[in-house]
Amino acid sequence: MQQKRSLIALVGAALVTAGCTTVRDTVSSIGDVIPRSLERTSLFYKMDVQQGNSVDQAMINRLQPGMSKTQVQYLLGTPMLVDVFHTDRWDYYFSMHPGGGEKEQRQLSLYFDDNRLVRIEGGMRPLPLDDNMPVQEARVYDVPDYHEDKGIFTRMLEATGLEDE
Repeated sequence: MQQKRSLIALVGAALVTAGCTTVRDTVSSIGDVIPRSLERTSLFYKMDVQQGNSVDQAMINRLQPGMSKTQVQYLLGTPMLVDVFHTDRWDYYFSMHPGGGEKEQRQLSLYFDDNRLVRIEGGMRPLPLDDNMPVQEARVYDVPDYHEDKGIFTRMLEATGLEDE
C-alpha cells in the first residue's frame, strides 16, 4: 500500500513539474481565462477586425493642396474623427487586426484653411509619381435620366378617378 502511494505521489509530482513550464508559457497573467496555447490552435475562430476608413496610397496620391473639403471627402470618404472645436482638421484612422496576425494602424490628419486643403500630417503622405507607377485616370459615368413609371396602385387610382392631380 505504501509503495502504491509513493508511486502515485511520484507520478503526480512528475506531472506537476512537467506542467509548470506549460502553465508558465500559456498563461500570461492572472486575468487570462483562455491560455495562449489554446488560442494558437484552430479550435477558436479568430475574425479580422477592421475599423475606420480604408485609405490606400493611391487615394493619398490624388490629394492636392487647394482642394475643397467636398473634393477631399469625395476622394477619401467621410472622416472618422471631426472635432467640433477644430472644424478645419479632419482625422482619418484605419486599423486592421487580422485574426491571429499583427495589428496594422494608419493615421492621417488633413488641415484646411478657408475650406481649402493646406497641410497633410500622419503616417501616409502623397508620393511623387514615378514612371513605373500606373496613373489611375478618373472615370466618368453617364447616368440616364429617371423616368417615373406608374405602378399598379397608381394606375388603379387613375382608372377609378380617385387620383390627385
